[in-house]
Amino acid sequence: MVYRRDWGQPQPGGLGFMRTAKAFGRKVNIGVADVSAGGGPVGMFKLPPFFLVLGAFGICPDLDTGTAALTFNIGDPGSANRFLAASTVGQAGGVINTLAATGFNYPVYSETEVMFQVVTPSNVAAAGVLEYYLWGTIFA
Repeated sequence: MVYRRDWGQPQPGGLGFMRTAKAFGRKVNIGVADVSAGGGPVGMFKLPPFFLVLGAFGICPDLDTGTAALTFNIGDPGSANRFLAASTVGQAGGVINTLAATGFNYPVYSETEVMFQVVTPSNVAAAGVLEYYLWGTIFA
């Protein structure tokens, strides 16, 4: 598996005051190699220090045009499935409006990269643009 970073600078930007509502995320290019066997994690974006995750929203394209059960995680270097665990939304495309229990109320103490990683690869993969956002507040 080869790591691929899809984001570029600047990241993540000014923070504002404590308890200021914020959302971090972006449109991420997911390639055929990313959802095929041996595809590595894809760096999506970074969360700033002192960010408290309260929710997630995303739109996923159809990344699996075959019959395999494509599943993927969205997490960070500490836990591959912190924000989304074994999601099947990439099989036909759709909306991501859930947040894994490990991600809800999760405090980020240092700048942390959010990553996409396939659990079960597709046998007929397709490229697409995954749009994913985490929202929350600044806690310090």
